[in-house]
Amino acid sequence: MLAIPKNAPHAANALALINFLMDPHVIAAISNYIGFANANIAATPFLDPSIASDPIVFPTPEQRAAVRPGRGLTRSGAPLTRIWEKFKTGQ
Repeated sequence: MLAIPKNAPHAANALALINFLMDPHVIAAISNYIGFANANIAATPFLDPSIASDPIVFPTPEQRAAVRPGRGLTRSGAPLTRIWEKFKTGQ
C-alpha cells in the first residue's frame, strides 16, 4: 500500500511515483524481483510464469472462496487506530 500524507510537501511527486509504479511493466518487474503479487491485473501477462502460477502468491478461486473477513479491531487495536488517524490527518 502506498499513501500520500495530507500535508506532504511534494504530493505531486508522490503521485507521479505511484502512477509510475502502477505501470504494468514496472510493477510486474518489481513482482518478478520480490516474488510477491501486485494489485495491477494488467501486469499479469508480464509476470514470470513461476510466480503467476504459484497458488501461494495467487490463491486459486477455491482458496479465495474459503477466506472469511476478520472480526475487526478489538480494544487491543486502539493504539494502531490512533497512529493511523494521526497519519491520515498529517499530525
